[in-house]
Amino acid sequence: QVMKNVAGYDAARLMAGAQGTLGVLLTVSLKVLPLSESEISLAIECELADAIKQLGQWRKQGLPLSASCYSNHTLTLRLSSTASAVASARQVIQRSFSAEESGNDFWLAIKNQQADFFRQAKNLWRCSHQGGTGFYTGTDNQLIEWHGALRWVDSSKPLHDMAAKHGGHATRYPLNQADAEDIFQPLPAALLQIHRNLKQAFDPAAILNPGRLYKGL
Repeated sequence: QVMKNVAGYDAARLMAGAQGTLGVLLTVSLKVLPLSESEISLAIECELADAIKQLGQWRKQGLPLSASCYSNHTLTLRLSSTASAVASARQVIQRSFSAEESGNDFWLAIKNQQADFFRQAKNLWRCSHQGGTGFYTGTDNQLIEWHGALRWVDSSKPLHDMAAKHGGHATRYPLNQADAEDIFQPLPAALLQIHRNLKQAFDPAAILNPGRLYKGL
């Protein structure tokens, strides 16, 4: 028997990306998962095309890849699973590449945007798109995560059109810039109207972070 959920708006999902424009979060519940039994990180020197190709193949093989990052001709992988699965995956990788073990401090620097790439970037963009689509921004100054699906790019040129061409979106960082007109991916007219309707329903007085995401919202 199928039960129909008629609770209305999925407010939790809306709030997660609204950046305070639809309401004020008073209580947050987080789902946590147990740590993996075993985890190692490996660093491999290779070219970008080889990195994207191998990541696709390793994922198809079911290797326990929990994170990947490519920058400055180095692909860093994190393997997380049971001890036997991690050891087996490491052997598969080392059949094709010479890989050196890397420390967990690397991932903390990426997570907190403290790696050299982020410190040196002058015009930072976050581009999310379908991995392995041949996304090219015209610059090699990139840091690539999520097995090729997320790219941090240092580019003085807007990347919205490039991201849209590959079925994704681009966001200019930092998000707290005063000239917020072109920070987020422009929305099609129909989708922009949905945003306006949601804003009117949740914040009819327009007092919650007006203009934070788009002008007039």
